[in-house]
Amino acid sequence: HGSQSGTGSIENVTVNSNGRAGVHLDEFRSGITLKCVGGDSNPVTFDITRAKLGGGSILLMDPKSEGAGLGDPAVTPAIRFTGPNAPITLTVLGGNFLAPAGVNKSAIQISADSTQNPMIQIIGLVTGNTIPLLIDDQKNAIQIPCTPLAYHSVFAYCGGKYMRFDPTGFTTVP
Repeated sequence: HGSQSGTGSIENVTVNSNGRAGVHLDEFRSGITLKCVGGDSNPVTFDITRAKLGGGSILLMDPKSEGAGLGDPAVTPAIRFTGPNAPITLTVLGGNFLAPAGVNKSAIQISADSTQNPMIQIIGLVTGNTIPLLIDDQKNAIQIPCTPLAYHSVFAYCGGKYMRFDPTGFTTVP
């Protein structure tokens, strides 16, 4: 938890049952790489709040989210953007987002109080059976569903527009 200014990286960390988030970037700015980082049994695995001063880039390499969604059932994303914010580019390379049975969870949530649309790129992420939404964009009132136990080979999203390339073909929504 805390501000990020400049560039940096965190590797091989799992945060379990801390009651808030596995990783919390508050007032984030500049760039960070999180490699093999994740959490178990946290309400949110990656919480990005109040990005500042021009925003920045977040690279998640092989992230893990297991058991998120325990606690407040309204707060159940693996990754959440909240608060007044500057532009953020999020890239997710590989990894898996899973949740226990009975938890209705989204992979990525953009809160209604966000002031900027994050640019989201996903390559090779697996989402489990209990994750019906890849994107829950409350700012733009857009929900993008995903099939149970899905592999997301190439996906990009920003402000209600997206592009997806998977075994079923190439899809764009202008």
